[in-house]
Amino acid sequence: MNARSEPGSGAPGRQLGVLLACFADPKGAAKLRRPFAEQLAAGGDAILDSAVFKISKNHKASVHDPRRVLMGTLTPALTWGLFGLLTSGWLGLVIDGLLGALCGWAYTYYFVHHATKAQLTHVGKQLPPASSALLAFAQTSDPRRTLHATAGHTPTVASIAAITADLTARVFVGADGPDEVQHGTVQRVAPAGETALASMIVIRYADLGGARHAVSRLAAGKTKAADVELVIETDDGGKRHVRDPKLGVAAMVPSDIVGWGAFGVLAGAIGGASGGGIFKGAVITGIAWGVFGAFAGALYGLWAGRSISARRLKGIGPLLARGTSVLVAWTDGAASQETIDTLTGQDARSQRLVLRFNPVGRGAAIEVAGDGKAGANNSASEVRT
Repeated sequence: MNARSEPGSGAPGRQLGVLLACFADPKGAAKLRRPFAEQLAAGGDAILDSAVFKISKNHKASVHDPRRVLMGTLTPALTWGLFGLLTSGWLGLVIDGLLGALCGWAYTYYFVHHATKAQLTHVGKQLPPASSALLAFAQTSDPRRTLHATAGHTPTVASIAAITADLTARVFVGADGPDEVQHGTVQRVAPAGETALASMIVIRYADLGGARHAVSRLAAGKTKAADVELVIETDDGGKRHVRDPKLGVAAMVPSDIVGWGAFGVLAGAIGGASGGGIFKGAVITGIAWGVFGAFAGALYGLWAGRSISARRLKGIGPLLARGTSVLVAWTDGAASQETIDTLTGQDARSQRLVLRFNPVGRGAAIEVAGDGKAGANNSASEVRT
């Protein structure tokens, strides 16, 4: 399957860059993100998504997305404040808004991400203590220039994978003078015997339903082979639809209906005890809060839960061919052939790319573990450590 480019979907030669920069300072990654984004913007490129990893002195890892944290703070501040205004007037707006902002910040910072506890434990053990790393996804016309933009912040290890429209990738390592790493040169990137930190799997299906069917196959499996971060569908008209199966609207609305509804039942019962009847107060208030919870959940899933919007993907349009769907998933360690087979469903028309994040020296670097047609030119050995 060949990707069909879309007129006006991005500048010529524009690619998706996956960048990993590691630092000896636990605050180094967070300090880089803003000036890095500004430097990319000056060259006509942009960050699409990012995540900051922080490793404590005790090898405990945490991760957060600064943009997502901001939206996760503002969304409950707005929804809680609005509900407080409706129920308690202006004083409720201020108090509930501030409380929502505080709770939203804490919840998004610590819990709204795709990394599991086991994955963070694995990352924490492999990376140096008291260190940090920035993982960024950017639209770039020059991957070397994008990687060099991190040099001023002296990363211990920096690498970037530039993904083209045919779903192949070139990897460059070194911030000061980026060198291209050829496929199969694992020893230049990771010492023998080391276990990969994680693997990122990108699969493009030849139809709109391919990615959704893959998510269903994963859900039906006995074990969780991979964590799906994004499903992107591009219809024949070029319109893109982006969803996050774990943190998007479809996931957030049901949980917020239950949470807000349960709290409303409790509040209504307490209020009804002083007059009007406990049962009546609980039911009416519970329903009202549940309805508002659906609105709050949809807004949160749209703004904070989903990391990338369809509009922000315009710059890498050629990668998202019309009439196709794309799935982005993560696995702990090296991706196995069984996981690849589960995601592709043995569809010979699909294409896939596997990037492996290998520990090296004082950080980690990216390596291409396999790309091309799924089930065709990539053997099991190419996607295993």
